[in-house]
Amino acid sequence: MILVGWLSDLSAIASSGEAGGIAQKAISYHRPLPVQPKLCGYQLDFVMLNCCPIPEKSAVLLKSIAVICTVAVALITGAAAAQSNGPATVVEKFNAKLLEAMQGGEKLGYAGRYALLEPVIYDVFAFDLMARISSGKYWQSMSADQRDRLIELYRQWSTATYARRFDTFAGQRFEVSAPPQALGSRVNVCSHMIKSNGEVILFLYKLKMTRHQWRIVDIHVKGVSQLANTRAQFTSILDRDGYEVLLKTLQEKIDDLSS
Repeated sequence: MILVGWLSDLSAIASSGEAGGIAQKAISYHRPLPVQPKLCGYQLDFVMLNCCPIPEKSAVLLKSIAVICTVAVALITGAAAAQSNGPATVVEKFNAKLLEAMQGGEKLGYAGRYALLEPVIYDVFAFDLMARISSGKYWQSMSADQRDRLIELYRQWSTATYARRFDTFAGQRFEVSAPPQALGSRVNVCSHMIKSNGEVILFLYKLKMTRHQWRIVDIHVKGVSQLANTRAQFTSILDRDGYEVLLKTLQEKIDDLSS
């Protein structure tokens, strides 16, 4: 049984560039300098008050204030972290590793490219959400263990596909060319791959805020949703052959890519 890689469009484009000199990654999106957060315009100092007895009601009030301040500081810190690792930065980070893998090429080999790409792919993609969407109605009937197994094979399959297909450098470079377009908790980020012959390919990254971080959920290549392709393939196998066959098919694809 053949399962077409959900990254086939993306990888084919990357591997088809004409030979050219080594080009450095260019990023045209400029993010504003981070603004230091303030809590109501005041700097909070926590002081241990042990010089005199504190009435019980006052002590309760002080404890409540301390809890509120602690929560507020945590929220501000989380917001600042999210801002410093914004959606455009996530795409830039991914692009940089893809470029590094292509430039490493045969010198790195498949295993080296896999090891290079695995950490960033695991970090920037929302595989739990992607697996749920790709499984359609069957996700609800899966046990927690079945879901975990599917998510892990989905990660390995995606990493193996990138490691195998992004193996040749021919003067390509990536650019994040437009500010992200916010759609509530979802954001679209436009990125381009520019080949050595001047051809420009548009990638539309769709990200979602999950577990306090922006993560990639889908990539549209030439207007085609890679997640939609995966969902069509997964649900077709689940309809016809069931869960175990889907896992077996994914494992076979991973083995083929690594050989």
